[in-house]
Amino acid sequence: MEKFKITKKAKIAMAAACAVIAAFGGISFAQRTTLADYKNITLKKEKTTAKKTEIDSYIQQTQQQYQKEVKRAAKKGDVVIFSRSGTCKNKIINELHMASAQAILGKDQFKKGYDKQLIGMKPGQNKTFNYTYGKKDTSDHCAGKTVKVSITVKNVYEVPKLTDSFVKKNLMYDNVAAYKKYVKNMIETQKKKEAKSYYEETAWNKVMNGTTVRKYPKSIMKECTDQLDKFYRSSAKNQGMKWSAFIKNYFKTEAKYKSQLKKQAKKQAKERIVIQKIAKKEGISYTDKEYKKREKKLAENFGYQSVKNLEKNNDKSTIKAYIMKQDILKIIMKNVKYK
Repeated sequence: MEKFKITKKAKIAMAAACAVIAAFGGISFAQRTTLADYKNITLKKEKTTAKKTEIDSYIQQTQQQYQKEVKRAAKKGDVVIFSRSGTCKNKIINELHMASAQAILGKDQFKKGYDKQLIGMKPGQNKTFNYTYGKKDTSDHCAGKTVKVSITVKNVYEVPKLTDSFVKKNLMYDNVAAYKKYVKNMIETQKKKEAKSYYEETAWNKVMNGTTVRKYPKSIMKECTDQLDKFYRSSAKNQGMKWSAFIKNYFKTEAKYKSQLKKQAKKQAKERIVIQKIAKKEGISYTDKEYKKREKKLAENFGYQSVKNLEKNNDKSTIKAYIMKQDILKIIMKNVKYK
């Protein structure tokens, strides 16, 4: 059974689906809901400093983009493409068979010592050698055994050295130090971005898990269920699949689909209630001008060509609820404590 995947554009609908009644209607949840203390969330601080290994790995990949094929014998620092097979007591070990493998000599990317066997070999050459695996090796077939390994070199590539002249000519930086500083900043910027997303998701889950909804109104559950069902049926149509085939492929049976639909609807209904309660408590609302500006930005972020296309795929109440959730997250994150 294949897992149903949701596209980036569809996430807005799934994140704040069925917000029509509760987020902006007059229903009160005061007697049915105990809201979590959303201004008292504690999170574990993530490390966002770039490690030397991460910097070196990125630079190494960049250098490989400028590698050139050579016909000479392979030496340390070269990239070698080779095939591999192995036997133990004349029995073929399938897991050692690789039609095309790649190694950077001197990096011990396979097992320690393989690199030494490749050094000095030219394209087209083959070699057979014995290799003894450690007793704690993860392979059940090779652990503690001596294996006869056969390798054939296909290609040898020379990787340019990281020098000031190489960096200046190809990467537009004055020297190696400046380039390494750029890489470090880039990795750390990405880590901070990922950490921010992780913090927001974790904090929101804490609020959701800490909120108790004692009773879900039938009208809201029906609204959520209907909208989610509409979403899935639209997805089936977009994939050119009959509904019965869609169900069989992603959910196996109609009963399992309905069970999953009910769980998702309940989750969406709870999120809707939380958004409504916090928005009311914090006095979050928008003028028409503010809303249009935010909607335009949202369309850009989700890759829609225009606001019209955004609204074509999502009703206005859902869009507004999504925008409201982002403002609520800002309030939550402003008060988060890190340990």
